[in-house]
Amino acid sequence: MLAGFSVGTFLVHYLACRDPAGFAAYAPVSGAFWRPQPERCTGPVRLLQVHGWRDEVVPLEGRVLGGGRFEQGDVFAALEAWREANGCASHAPGRAWSTNGLLRRRWDCGPGAGIDLVLFDGGHTVPKGWAGLIADWFEDQLAVR
Repeated sequence: MLAGFSVGTFLVHYLACRDPAGFAAYAPVSGAFWRPQPERCTGPVRLLQVHGWRDEVVPLEGRVLGGGRFEQGDVFAALEAWREANGCASHAPGRAWSTNGLLRRRWDCGPGAGIDLVLFDGGHTVPKGWAGLIADWFEDQLAVR
């Protein structure tokens, strides 16, 4: 599994887009693509997107930097690209729930594909319990292979 935080997350998204089979799964935390984001990614991928609800460094909706020269992408736009790459049947998640203070959504998109979004009440940080969260998620992904 390839994981990254902040700028590392942007790299995770681009590597997953370019070579979805490079890793069994991808786990970006606090980031997405830069704008303009890739027009198309190949799939399928298994992706666990984790993001702080109150992140002001890399807001969920992205932001403009460097006097307009750079623009962080929108996490929801990235998820749209991943749903398309994975051939998901619906924009709506198949499941939405909360547990241990985390808001979660899951899209099941066929063999070898899956997208999970986890939002936590925090800023630009790796949430408490993240290692256990991704380990459990990854084991679940391997179980459905």
